[in-house]
Amino acid sequence: MCSSDLDSDGSVINLTGYSSQLKIRKTKGSSDTILSISEADSISIVGVSGKVIVNVSAATTANMDFDKAYYDMTLTNPSGVVDRIYEGLVFLDKAV
Repeated sequence: MCSSDLDSDGSVINLTGYSSQLKIRKTKGSSDTILSISEADSISIVGVSGKVIVNVSAATTANMDFDKAYYDMTLTNPSGVVDRIYEGLVFLDKAV
């Protein structure tokens, strides 16, 4: 997954100094996570271009056991303010 973050006028947001976290949970609102990753794991933030890139390896997904789960992704700015930028469903199909 690759995304560029834009502000309200459509300009790219410079994400230099930001951090990000993505969590996958079996049910929406659950405190138990299936996967929790950050820049230390599988997320890259390309600051000036405003891009957030998530790459989850085949080895990581091989250990997962769900058909449908819920994810959310947050960005934390250099001042510590956390914003949820994405949320939704994620599907795992091991036959592909």
